[in-house]
Amino acid sequence: MKNYKILLITSRIRPFIERDKKILSERYHVICLSYKSIKDLIIFLKEFFNANLLIFWFGGYIPAILTIIAKIFKKKTITIAGGGGFTGIKKINYGNLIKIGGILCAKILLNFSDKVLTVSKTMVKQIRNIDDKFKVDFIYHGVDTDFFKIKNKKNRKIDVLTVSLLKKTNIVRKRLDLFINVARLFPDKNFVIVGKILDKHIFKKLIQKKPFNLSFTGYVSENKLVNIYNNSKIFLQISEHEAFGIALAEAMACGCIPVTNKKAATPEIVGELGILVNNQNINEIAKGIDKALKLGFNRRKMVRSRIVNHFSMKKRKTLLLKYVKKVLNKKF
Repeated sequence: MKNYKILLITSRIRPFIERDKKILSERYHVICLSYKSIKDLIIFLKEFFNANLLIFWFGGYIPAILTIIAKIFKKKTITIAGGGGFTGIKKINYGNLIKIGGILCAKILLNFSDKVLTVSKTMVKQIRNIDDKFKVDFIYHGVDTDFFKIKNKKNRKIDVLTVSLLKKTNIVRKRLDLFINVARLFPDKNFVIVGKILDKHIFKKLIQKKPFNLSFTGYVSENKLVNIYNNSKIFLQISEHEAFGIALAEAMACGCIPVTNKKAATPEIVGELGILVNNQNINEIAKGIDKALKLGFNRRKMVRSRIVNHFSMKKRKTLLLKYVKKVLNKKF
């Protein structure tokens, strides 16, 4: 099957996209392309005509344009609908669907792709809210639980951890502002935010607001991230929206107790083992943290087991390859 060529197209190459590329590369010749502007279409078109399948990770106007071109030239396409391309939350000005152009691009992808996949039940419902005629299947993200595992059973020095890219949109969407305010309520506890600094101006504002018990790591490698997870007691995820919550799942695989928002996909990830809170209520979040701090190692093992049993790389690999094979075998 290596004579089949797949273009994996995304706005930004992220670790989970690299993992999908690795899965697909076992059977197919895969080229991963990222774009920043309309100019990149020229580069894509050089590869386009030799490709058997185009897979779009996320939405936007470039995937929409390429989907129309693919339809004209009878090229097969899969859209993996996640993130802002298929989301619209006006109150926080997040997602493409708050604008007419974004809705149009989403509908083009949903109408003309040979297959639409997403990463959670929450996203399936969200996409059907655009138009309930669309058939969408979901494949949960997979976590490498051989890599993300419990190494440290006790003496975890970070009390509360979160992971987020440091940029303007995440101040509100990831509720980093609230995370900082929660840290102030626990002056004797260590709070840490891990994530690459994409906006230095925003970072300076956060630094000015932060209490003494909160620290930023900036970008860290995956090896260092595993160590940080293993040095953390609680993973706090209070985002306004998550299509899945990969960092949350990785942290759980390393034994972090999850305290998460009741909204979006995070309740799907944590199940009955998570402490769910209202992210509009700082006192409720504080109570959730207090509760989580009292839980012991047995709960950490249970939290890890949930990720091993429900969100393995093996499951994602099996389903992703199944859908790709179906689309490649589809007759026009």
